[in-house]
Amino acid sequence: MFRVCERCGEWNDEIVVSDDGAAVCTYCGHLRPLLRLPLFQITGASGTGKTRVGLDLARALPECVVLDQDITLAGLPWEQHRQNWLRVAANIHQGNRSVVFVATQLPEHYEPLPERAWFSDIHYLALVCDNATLAERLRRRPAWRGATDERINEMQSFNRWLLANAASTVPPMTLLDTSDAEPRETVAAVAAWVRERLTPHARS
Repeated sequence: MFRVCERCGEWNDEIVVSDDGAAVCTYCGHLRPLLRLPLFQITGASGTGKTRVGLDLARALPECVVLDQDITLAGLPWEQHRQNWLRVAANIHQGNRSVVFVATQLPEHYEPLPERAWFSDIHYLALVCDNATLAERLRRRPAWRGATDERINEMQSFNRWLLANAASTVPPMTLLDTSDAEPRETVAAVAAWVRERLTPHARS
C-alpha cells in the first residue's frame, strides 16, 4: 500500500515517485522502494476474442498475472474501478511479475490517473476484426449474452473506431487482427506481444 507511509503513517493524496523509482511520502519525505514494471492492457470490441484470450493467456504466459477486469464490476464509478485495478496491479508487480489486464479500457482511461506513476509503461493491444466477422461471431452467442442488432452495431462502431484511431492515441495502441485467426493463434500472438515488451528485469 504505497499511499500510506510506513514511517509516519500518513495517507498521501498525491502520488509522487522519485527519479530512481521510489514512492515518496509527501509528509516526511520517506522513500519506499517501488518496482515499476510495465503493465499490459488487452482491449477490443465484443466478438474480437478478448474472452478466449482471458481464459487461455495465463497458461501461455506464466511469467505474468492475467486478470479479467470485469470480474469486479459492482456498480462503482468507472474511475474508481480503474484506480482500484491499478492499485492491485502495482502491488502484484512488487513480486516481479507484470500484470496483463483484459477488458475494454483505453489509454485515456488510465494515463490521467495518479496511480499511473507506479508503472514504467502501460502497453495497449486492441483486438480487431472485420465487421462482417464480428457480427457473425456475436450472432452465434447464446441469447443471454444479448447480441441484439443494436448491440452488434455498437460493437462494429467501436471496432471501426479502434481501426481508425489506434495509431493516434497517447500512447498508441497496437492492433491485432483476429478475423482469420484460430483462438490458439490469437492467444499465442498476444503472449508474444507481451514478451517483446517485458523489461529484462521482469523476464528474468
